[in-house]
Amino acid sequence: MRRFLGALGLFLSAGFVSGCPVYSSNVYPAECIYATDCPTGHRCAPGGVCVQAPPHGGGTTGDGGGIDAGGNNDAAPTSDADAARTDGDAEGGARDASREGSTDAPAGDASPVVFCGNPNDCAAAETCAADGACRAGNCLTTPCINQFQCGITSSGPACVRADTKGCGADRHCISGERCIDGDCTSVAELCTDRSQCGAGKVCADGHCVTSCTADGQCAPGFLCRTALGVCGAKAKSCTVTNDCGDAGQVCVDSACVPRCAAAGACGTGVGAGLCIDNGCVPRSAIVSECDAQGTQGTCAAGSICLHHHCYATCAQDAGGCNAQSSTPVCKQVTVATMIYAVCGTTETLGTECDPTVSKACTDSKTCIDGFCR
Repeated sequence: MRRFLGALGLFLSAGFVSGCPVYSSNVYPAECIYATDCPTGHRCAPGGVCVQAPPHGGGTTGDGGGIDAGGNNDAAPTSDADAARTDGDAEGGARDASREGSTDAPAGDASPVVFCGNPNDCAAAETCAADGACRAGNCLTTPCINQFQCGITSSGPACVRADTKGCGADRHCISGERCIDGDCTSVAELCTDRSQCGAGKVCADGHCVTSCTADGQCAPGFLCRTALGVCGAKAKSCTVTNDCGDAGQVCVDSACVPRCAAAGACGTGVGAGLCIDNGCVPRSAIVSECDAQGTQGTCAAGSICLHHHCYATCAQDAGGCNAQSSTPVCKQVTVATMIYAVCGTTETLGTECDPTVSKACTDSKTCIDGFCR
């Protein structure tokens, strides 16, 4: 045992000399939170232990994650022990199925390049390197791609998320959380109405998404679901980044999106995207105006704070809303079992569905601003 520990110490020292960062806060001797805390080819098993993932046949089609063309969205994980923490298990076979690599490999390479955006895009004996390709060896000799760092797991050195609450899809989060702007977020913090989103957006299944009438109004990698008037259909579906077939594309939540520029840049200004798993995706978090739930708080007089947005209050007999305003209808809204009367429209503040309390739509419908569409 002492001989083994001594050898391990020399192994880690070599890693420091080579320049690859090994962070003491990322040492997981017998525990993990997310599948990406484990080496590729492993999964986070019940009890928080990294174990070898069983082989899978895999495929190259999307898993239906996100708000897709069919109106389906990732189901919330059923428990901490299964769907929420099996990222390495579920994706292991898919990356093995894409080992043929790209046809545009650089001249002089002995084998085709396999593109990657996160560790699960590569085989177990490879590292998703800083150049966006799968390279042989572990992260002690090959620096990890942006947003990941070299850590020591119970199965050896591997690239893990720099942010332990980071995510690329809902399935990377535990039960009761959804992946919003790259962070596992409590469902209580999801949107319920377009009022909580920025200009030009609506609330679709808890995510703030761009409203649209044509594909050109959507971010690169996505198409307009014209029947619903929201962006969200995937222009090209994928399981791993190599499915996208282009060094400039990355697979994030089953969609091929543009690879982030240097240092994770995804444009500037109001419409700028976020770099998540090294792919540029649209922002989907709410725009917070206030925090005092159910009270005036920092809102103006005559307004109340609900879900981090200031709504004008009104009497429950449909009085108190300005007929000439953008919110002329007095509506009753239930938040945490309390009923509030606030001003809205006939198309907002619906009561048919509410992602913050797991009140979902049926028949593959999408929850948009509280209505099942």
